[in-house]
Amino acid sequence: MATASYDGDIFVWSMDTEDVVIALNMFESILPIHLPPNKKHSSSSSRIPLSSSTKRTQAWGSRQGTPTAGTSNVGTNLHTPESKIERWFPDYLPWNHQSDVTNDQDSESDDASSDGGSCASTDRKHSPAERVVNKLKFLQGRRSDENTATLIAAVANGFVAAWSVHQKGGLLGYFEAVAHKNEVVLAMETDEDSEILITGDSRGYIKMWDMSSYCNGSDVKQRRESFKTSSAPSNGDNNIGCFTDGRFTVPTYQPFSKPPPLIWSLRGHTKAVTSIVYIEEKELIGTGSTDCSVRLWTVNGRYLGTFGQKEPWKLQFPVKEKELSVLCPDDVRRVAS
Repeated sequence: MATASYDGDIFVWSMDTEDVVIALNMFESILPIHLPPNKKHSSSSSRIPLSSSTKRTQAWGSRQGTPTAGTSNVGTNLHTPESKIERWFPDYLPWNHQSDVTNDQDSESDDASSDGGSCASTDRKHSPAERVVNKLKFLQGRRSDENTATLIAAVANGFVAAWSVHQKGGLLGYFEAVAHKNEVVLAMETDEDSEILITGDSRGYIKMWDMSSYCNGSDVKQRRESFKTSSAPSNGDNNIGCFTDGRFTVPTYQPFSKPPPLIWSLRGHTKAVTSIVYIEEKELIGTGSTDCSVRLWTVNGRYLGTFGQKEPWKLQFPVKEKELSVLCPDDVRRVAS
């Protein structure tokens, strides 16, 4: 089971021990954040989130380099001195930017690290609206290893992140799933084999993505090998690694930024899509929206009808798409015109 919050924290839980087995936060590190056993489960009254505003040590590390930790000593914080947390937060990530709320002390730290080249500070702040995780979806049909993404997260800035929840995994890929600025993905669904991903965004768009070969083992493994065999550059200008303790460190992996193949995209509602159901047996897709409509589509994106419509349904199973008329919801047509 996985849970997420407004500050970007994602916790993967063991259903047997009821403990957090791994923590993820794309605004803190692209590596998994390992928690010490005695701090994996704390009361809600004393828990301090991973993205606490408490000042952390400015440090980065890679699994092949010397790992360093950013820790703090506040109460029962998950970041305790005995917790050596590996972090990697490179500056090529598109959501890694300097916020207006950054204080003078943070600015001085950034200036001090700028001579080192390509590493970004984990102290850079984002407003809660920029960090919230809107939706999580497990890819149940996949094996769990460090080279395979098994958890998909839709984040407030319009990105969809593909995570491996393996202890040696982390962020394997990310892509923008929306076409307009300030839009976000609010609903996601997959098939039983996790070969497709259906997303619905706050503008009413529904999209289907081909996930069969996206962050699914072989592509990630090949990418890891290419980074291991590449020679370290003499400086950080290419934004691949960072300077740690005066030497350049090359990470073992750089997440994919290219999206998976888009199968189709359409505007199905005039307002946000908040729910998606894939009826695999009938090859149908149901969507619900804040425009107070629930609609039915074929697996190829053909509009079939709206629940509660005046006209009677004329469906025969199996649905033969070649015999269907090309239809568009009336309210969507009015908005488009």
